[in-house]
Amino acid sequence: MKINYFFIPLIALLVAMTGDYFTSAGLKKWYKSLKLPSFSPAGQVIGTVWAVIYILATISVLIVWNTNAVLHEETVFNFIIVMFTLNALMNVFWSFIFFFLHMVGYAVLEAGALALSVLALILLIFPISVLAAIVLVPYFVWTCFVAYLNYSIWQLNK
Repeated sequence: MKINYFFIPLIALLVAMTGDYFTSAGLKKWYKSLKLPSFSPAGQVIGTVWAVIYILATISVLIVWNTNAVLHEETVFNFIIVMFTLNALMNVFWSFIFFFLHMVGYAVLEAGALALSVLALILLIFPISVLAAIVLVPYFVWTCFVAYLNYSIWQLNK
């Protein structure tokens, strides 16, 4: 068994747990005090969607990591791995800005940047593996929705 089948999911789990830490800090009191738009999903739905997205992103990284075509083009491979890393950091940073710092307006900008980083990953990966790119599409759609939801919350709570 390749060691990346252990380490890549472990890194994804650590990213998810770090984001969850910041999210949990804000959910206890602060988030419940906000005015939310009518289309806000229930917490259980949000948690389930994020879990599926982390699984799909992990699958995408594993596919890219194990694709021989990428390994022959080291510069492209390294750039994609850097982009996945930046995306993971941005994902955690959004939770930190929104739930921990309560900076809803800045979180809107960060959520938009996060969505764009997912789109960039899809476009970079598509020539290497269509499947690895396609499994990121739900992540892109969800981050676009999160950006809009975040914007709506910001507008309602100015």
